[in-house]
Amino acid sequence: MQPDVSLGVALYDYAPNIVFFFGIYWIIKSLKNELSKSSTYLMVFASALIIIAGILKATWKLIIALSGSDVRILSDIMFPIMGIGFFIIFIVLLMVVIRKNPEKSFKPLAIASSKKIFLPLMIIGGMGTSICLLIISWRKKARPAFVLFIIEMIMTLALGFVGKKFEVVTNFGVFLEETLNLSSRTVWMLGCYYLYKKSSELNPLIK
Repeated sequence: MQPDVSLGVALYDYAPNIVFFFGIYWIIKSLKNELSKSSTYLMVFASALIIIAGILKATWKLIIALSGSDVRILSDIMFPIMGIGFFIIFIVLLMVVIRKNPEKSFKPLAIASSKKIFLPLMIIGGMGTSICLLIISWRKKARPAFVLFIIEMIMTLALGFVGKKFEVVTNFGVFLEETLNLSSRTVWMLGCYYLYKKSSELNPLIK
């Protein structure tokens, strides 16, 4: 069902992409000495996929707000693109957590076009990424980052609950969903920043 979206709410949906950009930048900087060059490229590639997916969905809402046209493909394609992106990041961070070289451990992912496949993939990748960041923060004794990543996980679970229980089609409903998404991304970004800050204290060379 096509959501009822105002221009302001549609534009608001672009904000999480900006927040995510800064967050992933601080993660990559924090792990500069623990990522191989190819693993860093994988992180950048996966992050680009996530941002592109977010922009596509926000653009879908913008088109609805401006013309009333429902270009559903822009929304549906978000799941495979973002799912792959989050899963790649999860695999790379998992290799960091278990002290292996992501360059040697990463294997190509199978690609399909079903939302039922990629939505769980996106959830697993996103939650897996957060869990890995929790472990990395704990190891580096970045306590503020650790707490923020826990809060972000709780907010993400709440967002999933809202999306599952309620059909978000009204302008206010979409606004509420976007606010929860932006809030969780902002908390995640702050966690990434404090992880970077602690990492730079431990190793000034990564600044």
